Amino acid sequence: MIATLVYAVPLAIIFMTLSDQWSLGGLVTGMVLGAGIVLLLVDRRAPMRPGQLPSQLFWLLAYVARLALDILLSGIDVARRVLSPRLNVNPGELEVSTQDPANNMLISALSAHAITTTPGEVVEDFAERSGQTTMLVHALEVDASAKSIHQAQTRRLRLLRRIHGDADT
Repeated sequence: MIATLVYAVPLAIIFMTLSDQWSLGGLVTGMVLGAGIVLLLVDRRAPMRPGQLPSQLFWLLAYVARLALDILLSGIDVARRVLSPRLNVNPGELEVSTQDPANNMLISALSAHAITTTPGEVVEDFAERSGQTTMLVHALEVDASAKSIHQAQTRRLRLLRRIHGDADT
């Protein structure tokens, strides 16, 4: 319970900042929402470690910055392809490993969300092959995506695991 409050306080402050509700009601609303988020997202099998919160927030900011950069660069690339008179596209599908031996579905879902948010690629489905979970990704330009998607997945998962508080990354 105490650990949930430790995580809910920064979320409440973020809520109050974003909504500009600097009042007792804003604090209570932020705490309720923050506690709800923590209870929904925190893995109850692993102990919460409040001392890791600053590190996790740092990696969250790094992840958001990287995702924003990926969205911007991919958006420019897709716009360039669509506006080109030759319409330089070669659509196709790729299989991308979730690369998660612990099979953490939250991390896999966030990774799929990041892929889908980035223009030019969308996750269509998850599949189980030989005990390994993979994502089926539709790409606007399959050859270009094939060159970078596995490296991008590795980088994305490393950041997501650090946000999650996994010490071995």
